[in-house]
Amino acid sequence: MIVERNLTSKDLAYESIAGEWAEFISDFDTSRRVRVLVHDLLGAASIRGMRVLEVGCGLGYFTRELLRWNPASMTSVDISPSLVAKLSETSPSAECLVADALDLSAALGDRQFDIILSSEVIEHTPDPGRAFAQMAMHLAPGGRLVLSVPNRRWKWLLLAVQAMGMRKGYQGFENWVAPDELRQWTREAGLAILRTSGVHTLPWHISHRLVRALDAWIGPRNYPYAVNLAILARKPLGSGGASE
Repeated sequence: MIVERNLTSKDLAYESIAGEWAEFISDFDTSRRVRVLVHDLLGAASIRGMRVLEVGCGLGYFTRELLRWNPASMTSVDISPSLVAKLSETSPSAECLVADALDLSAALGDRQFDIILSSEVIEHTPDPGRAFAQMAMHLAPGGRLVLSVPNRRWKWLLLAVQAMGMRKGYQGFENWVAPDELRQWTREAGLAILRTSGVHTLPWHISHRLVRALDAWIGPRNYPYAVNLAILARKPLGSGGASE
């Protein structure tokens, strides 16, 4: 049983910058993550008719892309009330809810989903492993979880940027995940790993055709060393779900 926790300013870091967050976003980074998670790993055509959940909807880039492929239902959650309200206005066909990734059942009850997507979210919680387990719990038997996180091997670069005063805006948790750690959480949740991939080969978000070609070529084989990790996993048929 999960006891309701008191949220801190670090939990709500994106709420504090919701109005200006778009200024910090890299379009190249976002489009690359959409490409890898939705198209390369999940397969956009397989979204049609599925019950889909996005955990950590942020500015709604993934929600809008997922809606393009006609899911049976689209539920988007985020811990930031401002971001949820904004997405509800721009994507009225999505069910938008305020939810803590560490206690999804408080917002979702026993609901299960055929597809759960989360990109660059769980590292911004105090317990990424618990956030992963929460998503797995709400995955329907036979359902797929697709997720990306920054690779802990590269956290030195974040620390260097922060030390130089070059990173502004977000002041929340930065619990980056190791490649083997993500695999371990997947196995512990009873999920089967279908595919892994790197997202960014280089730590700089440069939208150049050579960078895009490098990412496309080496990404599927670069999981342990890429700047960001991506994984696609499935819950076996006959497995229990959120009511367990």
